[in-house]
Amino acid sequence: SMSTLSTGGFTADSELLTDPSVQWILIVGMIAAGTSFLIIWRLATGRFTSALRSSELHTYLSLITVATLLLYLWTNTGSQSSFRQALLFVSSSISTTGYHFLPFGNWSVAVSFLLLLLIAIGPMSLSNGGGFQILRLRILFSVSIRELVRQLHPRAIVKIRVGREIFDDQNVRQVVVFQFLFLSMAFSTSLLLTILDVSVYDSFVLSVNALATAGPIRGVDGSIIDITTFSSGERLALIPAMISGRLFLLPIFITL
Repeated sequence: SMSTLSTGGFTADSELLTDPSVQWILIVGMIAAGTSFLIIWRLATGRFTSALRSSELHTYLSLITVATLLLYLWTNTGSQSSFRQALLFVSSSISTTGYHFLPFGNWSVAVSFLLLLLIAIGPMSLSNGGGFQILRLRILFSVSIRELVRQLHPRAIVKIRVGREIFDDQNVRQVVVFQFLFLSMAFSTSLLLTILDVSVYDSFVLSVNALATAGPIRGVDGSIIDITTFSSGERLALIPAMISGRLFLLPIFITL
């Protein structure tokens, strides 16, 4: 339970993860761990209307719903257990918990890419999860819309709005800088791993998982990559990304 709510993804007995009842409890726990503390506090204090109006919460739940349906359709086993497993994998990925679940059904490259995309996006802001996080992604989407509108109407004043909240240029600038640092760390780690003779796909997967503080690291076929086979250089290359992913990137680079 501590590993679930802290999105640590560690368990000493992996056989416990195969029990359906345990899996349903883990699903609820991982989704809660990826939810903003602010939303949980509002729900705990009875402010349900305020909590349920959160546009970030809507995006978070929508991503889980759509990704679960896609994963269920792509694996194509047509049973209740496969739907539970699809929701389990999606919850584990988007919350960046990363329990070591074995692949199921007709696993394809699209499934691996979908889970990697969820890991990179991550959960809500002010939650236990890592990744880029949904609020920053929505701010960047609003910035893109504003720039497109300004191409048509150069004198238009378009505010950056996420739900009912308006963000000033200073907050937007911090998100843009964070995006640059996030991508720079991911690609520099990938480049270093490819120099160490790791394949391009595995290098990118390793860097994204390390930076999002997520696991396990899966190959194209969904199989879990055994990290005990990594060389010392490969492990050392991943350490800065893991530390940076657990902390806020701006202070890390300012310190350097």
